[in-house]
Amino acid sequence: MNTGSARLRVLVVENEPSNAELLLLQLQGNGWHVLGPVGTVRGAMALLAKETPDAVVLDYRLDDQTAEPVADLLEAHGIPYVLATGSIPAFLPERFANTPLLVKPYFYEALAEALRGCLELAPIAPTLPTGDEKSKR
Repeated sequence: MNTGSARLRVLVVENEPSNAELLLLQLQGNGWHVLGPVGTVRGAMALLAKETPDAVVLDYRLDDQTAEPVADLLEAHGIPYVLATGSIPAFLPERFANTPLLVKPYFYEALAEALRGCLELAPIAPTLPTGDEKSKR
């Protein structure tokens, strides 16, 4: 896990191209280093075989399947994640009851708060971006 002053690495797993692009721009613009975005379970698994992000923004529905295999891998390796969904939260599997959740549409502030929350609960809490990185350029 990244504990230095380097930018935190966040993997974006989102199958809707416009949502993925918006996430990329919002996260990069606020000091995060973005891995991906990837839009499939296969793509996420392949990237995770090569990279270890500090956190993941994980869309629950990825085309014709759910992101549960990705969540399994993240949990097995202790990588914190935020689950993003357009689904009604009550219809999500019980296993996600204690997972940070964002219901689409959401604002960047909610995303940043959810990421900070899941990172603070990680075994080794990394240094978090403050959103002031633009003024440091």
